[in-house]
Amino acid sequence: MIQFSGRKKRRALESEAVHRVVTEVETWPGVVTAPHQFGAVEFQLDGTEFGHIHRDGTLDVPFVRRLRNPLVAAGAVSRHRWVPNSGWVTLHVESDEDIERAVRLLRLSYLYRLILRPERPLGLDDIASEIEGIELPLEARRGMLDLLARRRSAANA
Repeated sequence: MIQFSGRKKRRALESEAVHRVVTEVETWPGVVTAPHQFGAVEFQLDGTEFGHIHRDGTLDVPFVRRLRNPLVAAGAVSRHRWVPNSGWVTLHVESDEDIERAVRLLRLSYLYRLILRPERPLGLDDIASEIEGIELPLEARRGMLDLLARRRSAANA
């Protein structure tokens, strides 16, 4: 549930597309939404941001470059407008198709954060199945599955 109210909340959720993205993502287990700079809504898992959406529909999501590069190369997203050499990506959300892409992108970032959780050795098979079901460029899928394999090895060590 969004942790702010009144005018700030109304401004952040100006667009129907933004509202639909926020409404979907805040239902995921462990997700907290909070105000972000410039009137955006930030999505957090365990106190760590895994993306934010501005009221104009601009979605920004952090990834490591190994995941970002294939997403950019496939044309699924663009490099972040202010920090293009980072792992951050940007997607402009306007249409129903964009909403689906935004939710998929945020879900990928969310799953990445779940894999990295130190207390999460169980449930990795469920995460692997979900990654297999997400439409991704091959290199991005490989990157996520490689990370998952390393996490499994560490959990079994």
